[in-house]
Amino acid sequence: MKNIARYTLATCSVLLISGLAYADDPKFTATDTAAGTPATATSATATPKKEAARSFAPTQTAYMDISRIVPECAQAQTEGAKLQREFEAERGKIEKLHRAIDEKAKKNEVTQAEYTKEMNNLQVDAKALQEEFAGKFRALDDSLKESVEAAAEKIAKKYNLISINPKGVYTKEEFLVDDEIVDAMNKTYYEEKRKAERDAKFKKAEAASAATEKSTEKPAAKPAKKKAA
Repeated sequence: MKNIARYTLATCSVLLISGLAYADDPKFTATDTAAGTPATATSATATPKKEAARSFAPTQTAYMDISRIVPECAQAQTEGAKLQREFEAERGKIEKLHRAIDEKAKKNEVTQAEYTKEMNNLQVDAKALQEEFAGKFRALDDSLKESVEAAAEKIAKKYNLISINPKGVYTKEEFLVDDEIVDAMNKTYYEEKRKAERDAKFKKAEAASAATEKSTEKPAAKPAKKKAA
């Protein structure tokens, strides 16, 4: 394959982490990310679609729409939703502390200085949380970029394509390979996920077996004491 057209990291980032750009909001208003609110779930056991014959002659060039591929792939949906849940849980803790200090202030149980200090600390925590999860979403973004490139390479080889370019304004639907790329990404994602689960179960079983063997081992017999002459 001579050329897989590059797409910017910012493209995926907008889709994945735009919902986290709220850290300075004192109300900590939540916004779902594209990955956190998947529109279409893809099942590993879904019945495969009957593939129609594809032709890209004479240019041997296909096109992809990254803004569609990323939200539809299982990796973004699953991993993005998991990160979003973790983020919401941590954000909830900050909100709880926020409400608690507000209640104390209403009951005059804290001084103005103490209230200001606590609120400043919460703002620092909120920003740190935003930065932490923005970093996690960027890591997912990088992983998705690699997955798209790997899937595009497979599709290019399958159809003997010279290049897969970003979709343009006048790109015809018949030259898009979005579905093929998503399917290839999902196949790889579920295969790797199942392998990771098998490896985890194997390690757990090994650890349990080792613990059982250790608990059933008989202590070594102590050497008999020699009688004094």
